[in-house]
Amino acid sequence: MEVFEFSKKLNIPKNSALCLGNFDGVHLGHRRLFHVAKGHKSWGALVFDGNFKGDKLITTLSEKLELIKNQGADFVICAKPDEGFLGLSGEQFYNILRDAGVGKLIAGYDFRFGKGAYHTCDDLVNWCKRDSIMVHIEGEYSFLGEAVKSSRIRGLIEKGEIPIANELLGYSYFLLGRVEKGLENGRKMGFPTANISYGDAKLLPPDGVYKGRIEIGENSYKAVINIGKNPTFDAKNRTVEVHIPNFDGDVYGESVRVEFAEKIRGEIKFGSVEELIAQIKRDVASALK
Repeated sequence: MEVFEFSKKLNIPKNSALCLGNFDGVHLGHRRLFHVAKGHKSWGALVFDGNFKGDKLITTLSEKLELIKNQGADFVICAKPDEGFLGLSGEQFYNILRDAGVGKLIAGYDFRFGKGAYHTCDDLVNWCKRDSIMVHIEGEYSFLGEAVKSSRIRGLIEKGEIPIANELLGYSYFLLGRVEKGLENGRKMGFPTANISYGDAKLLPPDGVYKGRIEIGENSYKAVINIGKNPTFDAKNRTVEVHIPNFDGDVYGESVRVEFAEKIRGEIKFGSVEELIAQIKRDVASALK
């Protein structure tokens, strides 16, 4: 899959289908657009490198690219949500895509574009018809009586409602990170953990303990994931730490994928290390079920 930076002169495959949107989360609703695009010889998606609304990201750019690649896209155009892009009028934006030789534009029913998000899908349809470019506007996709949107999924993750969020995503919510040196409190208690780095823009579930998995290379393991500040040890920084039951390998420096399945409990400050150890044993047993 080729990755292009958005510019006023795009050199993308001619007559390709292009899906338009932010695509944060690459959820089931987004994939309905991709399904339409797959009927074309070549197709891709235009995505944001960041989030112009200032929200935490369900998927960072690297995570988003991985998911879109797995959907079979031939290329992706990355646009930075800066003044150079957000300052374009709707027609300027459209003209750049037209001049790049797109054969079909695909967007969701609520897609808005141009400076101040002034233009709607009606404008896109009218301009495409004028220039004999195929266009498809996908309608609302609902699950449990509500539209499947990134904002809805973001709210579920923020509340720790991971199983429902995973259903709307179509995969287990995850983060990509690298294993770094931590305080090693878990190792001292007999439960070594991998301290996972993550970017400030990444959305994390609420502090607490989660059941999930960790992928290291080609191997996948059941895992207990702790998010928080380790209040029993009065730690200062919020961390993501992963304990892999019955695993004794050295994973420092490894790039990993951490998947969240469900919340086991909230963060607790225990009165003693012994109480914490007893609870960790219960957490591990829950994660292994």
